[in-house]
Amino acid sequence: MWRIGEVRPYSSDMTTLNAFLDEKEQRRVSELWRHWARMPSYTRDEAAALLSGLIPTEHVTYDDICRNRIVLLEGKKEIFLGTWDLLLREEINGRFDYQIPAKDLLDWATEKGLPVSSSFLDAHGQVGVLKKVSVIGAESVGDSEPPNSAVLTRERETFLYLIAAMSVTKYGFNPNRRNSAASEIRADLEKLGVPPLCNDTIRAKLQEASELIPQSFFKSEESSR
Repeated sequence: MWRIGEVRPYSSDMTTLNAFLDEKEQRRVSELWRHWARMPSYTRDEAAALLSGLIPTEHVTYDDICRNRIVLLEGKKEIFLGTWDLLLREEINGRFDYQIPAKDLLDWATEKGLPVSSSFLDAHGQVGVLKKVSVIGAESVGDSEPPNSAVLTRERETFLYLIAAMSVTKYGFNPNRRNSAASEIRADLEKLGVPPLCNDTIRAKLQEASELIPQSFFKSEESSR
């Protein structure tokens, strides 16, 4: 049990955790993210945590993080505190109440150009897929089984393959060197009237998608230059 004043190590970043957790624990953490994605509203601490890539707990609070009572991955503290401060100002200005509607949170983060945790975004996407599957099942079969996680994984990988193909062949994305792919994609999203994503968010998704491509492809591309 943690005692008052004792530093608590903390991480809920899926990329980091997956390196240490077995498959059962990975599923448990993923379900925690989906649990929070289903919530109708969030407190300021919860909203700042989720956008920063932290699963809310009683210890993930502004006070605990300011006082370094928990240890976060590099950069997480600054992201949390910056997001928390912006949310406080929005509350003072009357945009949000004490409880922030979940449907407004991601729109607000996009509007402000804030980086949003990929774990949180993925959870929202999975919850959306689960809702669609539930409705289809209710209309066609009555008592349908819950969607197979393997099916959801394959569907996600399909999207990532599409992102990889377009980003590499059309935007010249290469994870091993500097390029303007993220900026160009953001500009094209704005032309289409889609709420813009920040470059860091776009780059993170391109990086994730590129990991599905044989890395020898990028090496041979560089050697041919």
